[in-house]
Amino acid sequence: MGGRIMGGKPANWWIMLAAGIFAAVFLLKDFMDHGHAILAHAGYKGLLTSPTIHHKVGEALIGVILFMTALMRSIWPAERLIANLKASYPLMLVGAALNALAWFGSGLPATDFNKIWFALLVVVGVAAPPLLIRWLGKSKGAQTQA
Repeated sequence: MGGRIMGGKPANWWIMLAAGIFAAVFLLKDFMDHGHAILAHAGYKGLLTSPTIHHKVGEALIGVILFMTALMRSIWPAERLIANLKASYPLMLVGAALNALAWFGSGLPATDFNKIWFALLVVVGVAAPPLLIRWLGKSKGAQTQA
């Protein structure tokens, strides 16, 4: 029994899309606030060397790819999701590297929540695509056997 369909897509797809747009607006505003503050204080060089900016860009590279994978899971076949994850893995690695750079560049203690978040994003950026590809491949195999 299928769920409610609106505009050719499941209803929960639209809910996820709305939540994603809300989160994107919030993160973009936060990025702009931090960017303007760093730009006013340290100029363009400070903007390029700021651990905060490294983290924000890395977080976006990782988060957008994972969000789009979750969003499109209900309407795309597993093969297309796997192809997208394989193609976007280098961007996830760049996001992980930027978060590692933010972790090393931040003067916060290692037990600070932000540093733990940076480290978690490094792990997610490196490990999530291969794990998701394996999981999607198994779910695709289970669907073809059913």
